[in-house]
Amino acid sequence: MVFSPSSRSKRSRPKRFDPFLRFTFGQKCALVTIIITTGLIVVPVAICIEASKKVKRAPFAVKRWVVNFKKDAEERTRKEKERIERMKTITCDICCEETRGDLFTMNPNCAGRIKCCNQCWKSFLHSDAEEKALEYIRSVKFGAKRYDPDYVYPSLNLKCLCGCDSGLPSTLLSRFAPPIILKASSDVALRSRLIKKVSQNQVQVRVNILECPNVNCPGVAYDDHVSDKAMCFVCLEAWEITRPSIVGTIVKPVVDLLKRFRDRNIERDLRKGIEGERWRHCPHCNMVTIKNGGCNHMKCGFCRRSYNWKNSIW
Repeated sequence: MVFSPSSRSKRSRPKRFDPFLRFTFGQKCALVTIIITTGLIVVPVAICIEASKKVKRAPFAVKRWVVNFKKDAEERTRKEKERIERMKTITCDICCEETRGDLFTMNPNCAGRIKCCNQCWKSFLHSDAEEKALEYIRSVKFGAKRYDPDYVYPSLNLKCLCGCDSGLPSTLLSRFAPPIILKASSDVALRSRLIKKVSQNQVQVRVNILECPNVNCPGVAYDDHVSDKAMCFVCLEAWEITRPSIVGTIVKPVVDLLKRFRDRNIERDLRKGIEGERWRHCPHCNMVTIKNGGCNHMKCGFCRRSYNWKNSIW
């Protein structure tokens, strides 16, 4: 049987599914524009969204793709508005100079909600940074609970720039604090981990905790009762371990007792100093301090911390 050309054309052919079948030429061009520019043009996105609403046979993937582009466009618009808002000049409450808004950093814990520029934060944290770091280290080193594994060491006692009692968050310190303050904070954290390892039996041998002889270092060392030397884990300083002997523990109290009766002037001077209230123990490190005049504001020469001579509190 021979088919004529007219009969071949009348044959039914399978139709392929075209997802853009109901889209007009302009709508197809808009979709192509979005694909090429990866969503940088916002106007064709709106055209395609309207087209996807009208077309019933538009595939779900195309609709979802168009909606995602709309969300991205809204996000870009929001970020652009925030950028323009940050570029506005704001007067700093500390230095009273006009600065761009993106150069301001606010303390979320501040009670006064002051607006402070980044330069003022740097100047505030860099002033007396060494003294603040040493005071923090010595408060940890000579504290009453310095060997307690469950004790949470206080953070750096740095108050807000406005004078309120709210502390400074770690994010603000990491941005503007000098290296010496950040190092002091990390060294104290290392000390806490080393003490917890001993309490949780994470060390292979039985050890004792030794304090670093450097008063400006919060580090500790382990004494395994075998080696005659110890080394600080923070500053890596090594020193000889002096262990008391049995003879020394028995003889020393006897010698002290004999010295006491042999030289009665020592006991007499000590009694006069205590009765005359010229000697007093530091409430922070228990070191003996002598007051030879002046006001009641005292500063210990060992731990460098201040206290009130009258009530031993500061």
